Amino acid sequence: MKTASEIFSHEKKNLFSSQGVTLLELVVSISIIALVFVSLFRMQSGSIDLLEAGRFYTNAPVLAQTILGQMRLEQEGFGGQEDSGIPHGVSERLARQYPGMTWTCQVTDVAGDMSGDRKGVPQRNQAEEKALAEQQELAGQILVHTKGLKKIVVAITQANRTYEITALRYVSF
Repeated sequence: MKTASEIFSHEKKNLFSSQGVTLLELVVSISIIALVFVSLFRMQSGSIDLLEAGRFYTNAPVLAQTILGQMRLEQEGFGGQEDSGIPHGVSERLARQYPGMTWTCQVTDVAGDMSGDRKGVPQRNQAEEKALAEQQELAGQILVHTKGLKKIVVAITQANRTYEITALRYVSF
């Protein structure tokens, strides 16, 4: 026959061995939970970055077209200046409307000086000279027709993203 102490000690052993949680099990479960939370936070961070990129690439073309349209309406920046921007009041309004975005606007003449100097050019035969003269005459005709043609480059930046648009506009004088 068993004594009372044997019965209680046997139940006590079964109680701790079958229902207890070891330290190793606890560490493993906490590690799994931590891994799940880290991956969720990383996914959330990626979603926020995609949202910001989508917002930038949606707003940047609209801002660029607004700048180009404003320049066309105001006819400022086309008066022979090489580097120009939009009027100050419009720039402040756009800065409030598109916070965090910065832009630059560069206006240059498309028609460059196509008459090259002949220093250092080797002698040519008559056929080459005639072809070159025809090319220069054609270039001169093109320059006459492209007078007033401007190249406008609008670059918009926000953080590490950049959007650039180039437009050609004819401006009569």
